[in-house]
Amino acid sequence: MKNILNNKKGQLGVGKIVIVFMGIIVAFALLVPIFNTQNQLTDKQPVTDETYNLSSRGCYVGGEVNESVALCNVTVAARYPTGDWRASDSQCNLGSVVITNATGTDLVLDTDYESYAGTGIIRMLNTTSTNSTGLGDNVLMDYNYCAEGYNNNGGSRSVAGLIGLFAALALLGFVLEATGITNWSGMEFR
Repeated sequence: MKNILNNKKGQLGVGKIVIVFMGIIVAFALLVPIFNTQNQLTDKQPVTDETYNLSSRGCYVGGEVNESVALCNVTVAARYPTGDWRASDSQCNLGSVVITNATGTDLVLDTDYESYAGTGIIRMLNTTSTNSTGLGDNVLMDYNYCAEGYNNNGGSRSVAGLIGLFAALALLGFVLEATGITNWSGMEFR
């Protein structure tokens, strides 16, 4: 009879509930930056609607693109600094490049613009789509690039992909242990 009265398996006090609740809040607050960092290590980062005004750059002469001046060469904001390994690694070239005018109409590669993905330069060409009337002065660029810390090796990207998994498993382990669920099963993890 004494063992039945002293068996408190499955009972949680208020203190344990507060500790579990606080632990879960802290863990979820940490999981977001963990998964964001993991994403930078394993995936190329997207840039959407990076905007350049060709009129303010002095690219137009009489409303048409002046192809002979470097002002019509747009360097993307995510260009890698000189000497950075990403600049010489072809898998870190700009990817999924889409150039549009101010209204969202796609421009045509090698007709309206040329893309130099390895250097991060977009060269505007003189067409009816790129003149100041057709373009609306602004060119919008979408592309992806390797963020600082990107793993260029497929194996290291796979291992980095486990960071979030183990963080989530640690959270699960904390909840199971703090709530006493591991004791309910009769198993002891010590």
